Amino acid sequence: MIRIAIVDDEPNERGNISKYVENGIAMLRLRCDVQVFTCAKDFLQANQTSPFHVVFLDIFMPEMDGFALSKLLREKRQEILIVYITTNEHLVFDSFDYQPFQFLRKREPDALQADIIQTLQKIQRYLTQSKVLTLMLPYDKHMTIPLQDVESIASELHYLLYTLKDGTELKCRGNLAEIESEMENYDFIRVHRSYLVNLQNVTQFITQKRIVKLRSGRILSVGRKYEHDALKQYKSYLRTLV
Repeated sequence: MIRIAIVDDEPNERGNISKYVENGIAMLRLRCDVQVFTCAKDFLQANQTSPFHVVFLDIFMPEMDGFALSKLLREKRQEILIVYITTNEHLVFDSFDYQPFQFLRKREPDALQADIIQTLQKIQRYLTQSKVLTLMLPYDKHMTIPLQDVESIASELHYLLYTLKDGTELKCRGNLAEIESEMENYDFIRVHRSYLVNLQNVTQFITQKRIVKLRSGRILSVGRKYEHDALKQYKSYLRTLV
C-alpha cells in the first residue's frame, strides 16, 4: 500500500490535484491510501503517526511554505518522495536543495493529469526497486531478498518456486493465484498458467515464438491464453521507462 499525501492551501487546486491523483491510481491499478491536507501543520501531525511514502506539495502556503516543510522532512532524514506542484516553474532550481522526486507545473487540466500519471508510474517503479521480500522457507527458516532480484515465480503443487537472477531457487508454501494481484503492483505479470515473470528482468518478448528472455539468459514459454495481455503489459511497462 502506497501512502500518498496532498498538501495545498488553495481549495480548487487541492481538489483538482486530488482528482488527478485518484484518476491516475485507478488507471494504473495501484493500491494507495490518499489523504488531503490544507496546511503543513496538519500533514506533519498525520505523518508523525503514520509516515507517508509520497507527498504532492504546493510551495506557496501561509504559515509554513513547501520549502520549509521539505527542510523539516529532510532534517528528520525521512525517506519520503517529494513532488512539488506549483505555478512558478522558475523555482525548480531552488527546489534542488530539498532533493525532490519530481517538479510539476500547474497547468491546463489534461496536461497536468498526464504529468501526474507519469509521476505515479515513476513512483511505483522507484518503490518497486527498493521493495524487500521475506520468504518463509521449510523448517521454520526465512530469507529476505530484494524483489528486483526475483526473475520468476512458478507454481509447483502446493509450493511456489522463486528463481533469482543468479540462478538460486527458493521454495515455500503458497498459491500462485493468491499472490498474483499483490505482485502486479511490483511489475510481475502472468505469462503462463504456471508462473509469473518480473518485467524488470525481461530483456525480450518474442511474439513469433511466444517466449520471453530473462536477464539471466533463461527462456520461458508464453501461454497462448496469456499472450495478448502479457504483451500489452510489457509494452506499457517499457513506456514508463522513457
